[in-house]
Amino acid sequence: MRGSGSAGAAVVAAMAGGGIWWSMTRSEPEIPDIPVATEETSTQSLPPPNTETRDGFLAAYASDFDCAYAARITSGAQAGRLVTMGDRETPLPDLAEAYGSEFGVALTKLDRPVTSQQCPALDLARGLQGREAVQPTLVLDSDTIGSGGTVVGRVAEIRGRTVWLAMVTAEGGVYDLSDRLEPQTDGSALFAFELVADPSAIGQPQILVALASPEPLVGAATASDGTSADVLLPNILAEASEKGAAAEIARFELGG
Repeated sequence: MRGSGSAGAAVVAAMAGGGIWWSMTRSEPEIPDIPVATEETSTQSLPPPNTETRDGFLAAYASDFDCAYAARITSGAQAGRLVTMGDRETPLPDLAEAYGSEFGVALTKLDRPVTSQQCPALDLARGLQGREAVQPTLVLDSDTIGSGGTVVGRVAEIRGRTVWLAMVTAEGGVYDLSDRLEPQTDGSALFAFELVADPSAIGQPQILVALASPEPLVGAATASDGTSADVLLPNILAEASEKGAAAEIARFELGG
């Protein structure tokens, strides 16, 4: 995504409608033509998930519901559990039982509500889940960040691919954080950025998206910060599916 500052300039950006500010450095890319998704192109290149795999089963199960996403937590303090997200207090209430019946393993389910404006982020992650591409793993040091605190995390299972890291605010604005990624010798990437929130943003869910692609995504590289998720992310999904990309999402809240 493009910032409004000059190349290499440090800027302070306000997340419109979310009451959040953060500082970072950006550079200006060249702007090629941006592919635009239609209802047909956004789904025609998506193969169905492989429901014989655990991730494919979760993708297919969640696809029967509006604004729903489910995943296995494979690393971090909550590893070995299921996490569900949706725009209701208890997303996918019967998932744990269905998963246990399918795979013979009883897993605890963690429910993580999101806002309706963040639903396109769930659609993006679910649309690429359980296909051939290996999902990156996205782990945060904490799922609650105090105002003025630092969001710290790691993206692993990158496997040499390009990573687009973005934040989707509670109001649905999408902000590129890819330039915060710091490659590590083990092939993963660490990131950290500071958030300052006004009282209106306290307690609101925020979503991070890590999308790993064999080649850069034009739509991600050329979109403007603050673009609405329901406008941008269907285009990203269409392009990502064509390029064999995979994604993971994580959720955190802003504390006081």
